[in-house]
Amino acid sequence: MRYRTPLVAGVVGAGALTLVLVGPGSFASFVSTTSANQSFKAGTFQLESVAGTPSVSGPLIGDANSIGQPKLSSSTGALPAVPNGNALQFTLDNLNPGDTYTEPVTIYDVGTLQGQVDKVTYTPDASASAQALERYLTVEVQVQVNGVWTDVHTSDSSGAAGTPIPANVPSTFYLDYSFGPQYLQPNPNLYSASQASANGFSTNELSASFRIVFAFTDSTTNPNGANGSIQNQNSAQGVSASPTVSFVATNTP
Repeated sequence: MRYRTPLVAGVVGAGALTLVLVGPGSFASFVSTTSANQSFKAGTFQLESVAGTPSVSGPLIGDANSIGQPKLSSSTGALPAVPNGNALQFTLDNLNPGDTYTEPVTIYDVGTLQGQVDKVTYTPDASASAQALERYLTVEVQVQVNGVWTDVHTSDSSGAAGTPIPANVPSTFYLDYSFGPQYLQPNPNLYSASQASANGFSTNELSASFRIVFAFTDSTTNPNGANGSIQNQNSAQGVSASPTVSFVATNTP
């Protein structure tokens, strides 16, 4: 053990202090501190939908002049803050009994975490005027699996095939059956398979393709009355409706 020699300060003048350091092992020391700062940032999971070109088919498509043809349009809204996805707007004017209207939608994961689309919810326009039209409509949701359009189930347990449902009531379509939910990998650039491959990304699960199909019941071929009489659909003439379809997805770590 090292010892320090006691140091005695002698008297240097009247009133001067006398400092004496005594005892073995007495010494001065310095203290040093180092630290590590942590920074955490959670990943994001956010959907973005892109509208395809809507289409309409029916017995009178192409038969009438330009005034009598349906007017189709779609627009894609901006992406808001996480976690909300964007909104699409599909518009069909001049809908005719017997017409079937199809809205294609491609869903991307523009966040940094993977996830899956679990279900699709349908919410009708609840206004009285809109219900006058929606009561004559049916809606179904289809998903593309291995290149084939397949009806999304309207039950999460029965395993029965999906079917069109009345468009005037809220409904949920489930993707938890034989081919499972639609998995999505992060794809903030909305890459196609070829673009992803060219940029060094995996080409699997880059997007999910859906389409929403509305059909306007033609009462002349689908009588509503028990006696088969033709139903008067005048209450639906000139009426508009704005239902909402939402794609619900969950992050899957």
